[in-house]
Amino acid sequence: MRDKYQARQEPMPVAVVCGGDPMTFLMASSEVPYGVSEYEIVGGVRGKPVDVVKAPVTGLPIPAQAEIVIEGFVAPGNECVEGSFGEWTGYYASDVRPEPVLDIKAVYYGTRSATRGSCSQSPSISATPGTPSRWVMSRPCATSALIAAATLSSTTTISMCQTSKS
Repeated sequence: MRDKYQARQEPMPVAVVCGGDPMTFLMASSEVPYGVSEYEIVGGVRGKPVDVVKAPVTGLPIPAQAEIVIEGFVAPGNECVEGSFGEWTGYYASDVRPEPVLDIKAVYYGTRSATRGSCSQSPSISATPGTPSRWVMSRPCATSALIAAATLSSTTTISMCQTSKS
């Protein structure tokens, strides 16, 4: 999808949902036929439509019950070098490379927002055989930092290489 927006030289609308319905999360990471909405599949499995609202800035459909939503645009050619990032198993599978920057325009959250996540960590290691394993935090959770920084301003641009207020 990003390639289509880049070819037209248009910014791509983005809505990042944190703390959404687990079934919606599973469907978003599954392959569905072109033109079929993941919301439709979740609604079909549940036997009732997923309650969505139109995001005020981008116009994208977002789950009405989402805990946190970050809304913005990815402009063509707006990239920065980032990485490497760890997988949930604790291993680093990617190298440093250019990635798109999300220009955040709005952050929405409930009064009691909570989200599930997994910080990348080093594999479990033990100093001595027979002692309990310890987890070594290799990098801080980027999601928490992103959400905290995004609340600074409704026009905050955040990437792993810069944070600037406009």
